[in-house]
Amino acid sequence: GLIRVPRFFKIQEVGRGGASARAYVPAVMLSRALAVLRLLVVARILGAAGKGEYGIYQQALVLVNWLVPLVIFGMGDVAERYAARFEREGRLGWWVRRHLRRLALTALLVAGLLLAATPWIRKTIFHLDSPGWALLGTCAAVIGLLAAYQYVAALLRGLRAYPAAAAMEVTSAALLLLLSILAALRGAAVGLIYMYGLSLALPLLYWGSLVWRHLQPLRQPATRDVRLSRFGRWALLRLLLMMTFAFLSVWGVGHLAARAGWDPRDTQRAQADYAIPYRIAEILAYLAITAWASTYGVAAKLAAHGQTRRAYAELFRIGRFGVAGLAFFAAGVVICRGAVAALLPAYAQSIHTLLPPLLGVFIWYGILAFSTTFADLQEKPHRGAWLWGAAVVGQAVVMGSAGDAFGPRETVVAASAAGVGMAVLVLAPLVLWRPLRLTATGVPLGVVALAALALFVPGWMVGVIAPVVLLGGLLALQATGLLLRRSDLRRWRRWRRGAGWQ
Repeated sequence: GLIRVPRFFKIQEVGRGGASARAYVPAVMLSRALAVLRLLVVARILGAAGKGEYGIYQQALVLVNWLVPLVIFGMGDVAERYAARFEREGRLGWWVRRHLRRLALTALLVAGLLLAATPWIRKTIFHLDSPGWALLGTCAAVIGLLAAYQYVAALLRGLRAYPAAAAMEVTSAALLLLLSILAALRGAAVGLIYMYGLSLALPLLYWGSLVWRHLQPLRQPATRDVRLSRFGRWALLRLLLMMTFAFLSVWGVGHLAARAGWDPRDTQRAQADYAIPYRIAEILAYLAITAWASTYGVAAKLAAHGQTRRAYAELFRIGRFGVAGLAFFAAGVVICRGAVAALLPAYAQSIHTLLPPLLGVFIWYGILAFSTTFADLQEKPHRGAWLWGAAVVGQAVVMGSAGDAFGPRETVVAASAAGVGMAVLVLAPLVLWRPLRLTATGVPLGVVALAALALFVPGWMVGVIAPVVLLGGLLALQATGLLLRRSDLRRWRRWRRGAGWQ
């Protein structure tokens, strides 16, 4: 009974937090596993000779991801947070059609600006000698497709159609794996980006049509909701800051290498050396955001009906289990990083030295994403923007003031850790002091955040110390009853008896 295939291909509401997590998280974890496999296979096919093209491909991805929030303009967050309310009030169709018109116009504007800035971008970001029109033109098309894809996925989650949202992501990931292998055999970064767009377009056609048929008749609201406009603006700012953090985390390597006088091809290879451990560690961020998103729509519906305490309980329950999963996964990757390095001998050194601290960065990234999700649920998205703003400022300050003593890759890792670490360990407890003080659910978040410090010890020690600290922290939480509680066990038993997760 857990896997019922038809529900993945239609819009079917999942009304409870536990059920939504079971429907969404495993499928999206499968899609992330396919993404890891794609990462390893493409890097293996390109090999040492294709490091330059792989570096260009990674730069293109971060550029696309940075510009997509400008196209969505916060509309995805509004749809995910308020879709249940729109549907209840009978105006969902009007809102979605209005959003899609704005999205299309903004995508055309951003694409035009990107193409106009191509001569500057090809030198500053990609360090190319060629004109770069094909690469930037492909990126412009992918930006529009990815914005539409992310909006439809957010709308499906907002409608609590988690099986459909999960199926769309798995289908896209599987297509991207197969198409990327074909593109990697030809060895061109432009082909990899083109296949990325194709893997978005095909699932978007099917699940986008499901959403379109689900929409209600047009019904314009009597008055403009100022609160929604404010929510959308702060959500846009937060997404831009998140993408800026990721952009600086990848682009900074090339920038620092160019500032030190490196040759363009050596700069692109340095970006590729950094990108492999970065993308492996980034899986933690995807897992965290997936876990929080699996319950956010349900919690938003409860909050819309005035059940605020229950909404918070749903979100913080998945928060406990989510951070435990991050710590467990990070410990496993540290233990197995030698096997990963053996699969990719061209990147072995960077995997051994950069992967553990990057795992620490992305554990903090996931906890910061949880903090901003909780702020959105409270309808206070400005708090999330403050936290991400602090992370970006800290990252930029360290990166800008650092010298050349430690190398571009190590400097970027240190800057990213300083920025997100300050936001999580210092500012987030202050901003979220009340929920942390009133519920023990905040304790696992704090314990895992502190345990992640073990991932920053010197490389010859991290293989022993980090797994012991991370797994020991989880054992301590379980022994004190702060991780898996009796209430969770009672809910699990009721679900096993068929009574539902209540």
